[in-house]
Amino acid sequence: MRKQFITLAAFGLVLGLITGCSTDHKTQRSLMTVDQVNGGSPVISDVLENSAIVADLILFRFSNRPANSITNIQAGTPYFDYIIDRYEIAWVRPDGGPVPPTTNDLTNIRVESGEIASAYIRLVSYSTKANPILQNLVASPTIINMIAAITFYGHESGSDKETSFQTSVSVEFLDLND
Repeated sequence: MRKQFITLAAFGLVLGLITGCSTDHKTQRSLMTVDQVNGGSPVISDVLENSAIVADLILFRFSNRPANSITNIQAGTPYFDYIIDRYEIAWVRPDGGPVPPTTNDLTNIRVESGEIASAYIRLVSYSTKANPILQNLVASPTIINMIAAITFYGHESGSDKETSFQTSVSVEFLDLND
């Protein structure tokens, strides 16, 4: 009986160590989310501003919360900070029409543990606006609605394991004839 108990206890300890040391993304400590885009206002992109193509920088608000109720993230704990390194924007049209190519950009945004951070992201790049799909809107009353499907990539401080989180935002493209 005692031998079975010791064997069972040893098995439980080994199992606990194996599952406790998992590197699967589901075991990350931080749960990153986008809480707000553009201050909650609609995103409107003017395809030509004063005869120039200008990228749109939009304010994003990120939150870093515990990934589960067991993790005790204390604000200011450096090992739970999350660093956003890059992002990808894929465009989708609800009407099924053509879209500009996917864009990728680098960034360096640190969201402290248990905190909220705001940062500007280049939502609509120069190359996106220069695409013929959008340049055809110049001097036109047409408005095109697209969804920006955004994937942010980063890692927790003290780790080089890349994780990602997503959000999307609706963008109205038009020429304001300025």
